[in-house]
Amino acid sequence: MEVVRPMLCFIPPCLRKLTRALVVLALVPALGFGMIARQARSTASLRVTAHDEADRAVAAVVVELKRGDAVVIKTATDEKGVAEFRNLAPGTYDVFISKEGLETLDQAGVTVQPGAPVEINFTVVPKVNLTDTVTVQAGSDAHVEKTASVASELARNIVKELPIKPATVKDTLPLVPGVVRSPEGEIKISGQGEHRSALIVNSADVTDPATGQFGVTVPVDSVETINVFKTPYLAQYGRFTAGVVTVETRRGGDKWDFEINDPLPEFRIWSGQLRGVREASPRLVFNGPLIKDKLYFSAGVE
Repeated sequence: MEVVRPMLCFIPPCLRKLTRALVVLALVPALGFGMIARQARSTASLRVTAHDEADRAVAAVVVELKRGDAVVIKTATDEKGVAEFRNLAPGTYDVFISKEGLETLDQAGVTVQPGAPVEINFTVVPKVNLTDTVTVQAGSDAHVEKTASVASELARNIVKELPIKPATVKDTLPLVPGVVRSPEGEIKISGQGEHRSALIVNSADVTDPATGQFGVTVPVDSVETINVFKTPYLAQYGRFTAGVVTVETRRGGDKWDFEINDPLPEFRIWSGQLRGVREASPRLVFNGPLIKDKLYFSAGVE
């Protein structure tokens, strides 16, 4: 009787190694996709928007995310005033924004989580230079004369770079801390109305003697500096109990020149349609020498 024995098939060692390699290559993409998906689910995003008081976008604002004193990541806003941070590690950050000519703003304790985008809006304001002057005179009866407690100064180059584009001196005053505009359009310094303050232009008091209100204001293009004294103590400033606004106008230069500001009107657009003109305030300034090194001329036209 013949016994039939089944034949056993054996895989050669070299073929066995090749099979293992093919299995590993087949599993690598699946593992990679799984790691990418897990990473996407474990990261967070943050969107920062910067605009001025007129709700217009402000570009080139530096945005920093910090943890403690260390900067984690830094970028700048685009022409739409937006800066986006993607693939952030979940956690709590301090957000700082800064730009030359603007106040540095921050928001602490911003928490971001995976799958929940966070958006922060900042309203930027211009930077105001504060100066304090003390005059010391020597002599047998030496004494110290303090001109004013604090003077808030607005220089022409700073006012010219403001995004809100003020047209007159009165339009720039609400930019100074402690100065606000009432719903009726009156300027209030330290909570007091115009009739308790004084407006001085080139050492001349232009306050209306009948009403006590600020008189004819000055185009901001013709101004060199604006100083606001909220607690002045100088005898040269009279007829006030709240504050004093002093304005120094520009002089003509050694060469004739001119500049045009805000030549185009601002249109009112609603739902993609033109609804009229929001504001139109073109201004022209020209100056130069009438007699070289002796007599100069400067004028501003609105």
